[in-house]
Amino acid sequence: MTVEYESHGLPLDAYQLSPADRRRQGAAEDIAAWVERQAAKSPPLSAEQFRQVQELF
Repeated sequence: MTVEYESHGLPLDAYQLSPADRRRQGAAEDIAAWVERQAAKSPPLSAEQFRQVQELF
């Protein structure tokens, strides 16, 4: 049994982001920026704390 497929152009050729896509992307960028600011403010981890974090991941 042979299956044939037709191509109708590139799947994402004319795709435009929706307003919801833009909101989600903006929210993700805002969260990433907030995390970077918080990490910059926090004191460095001790060796033991670093080991504990590594175990979590």
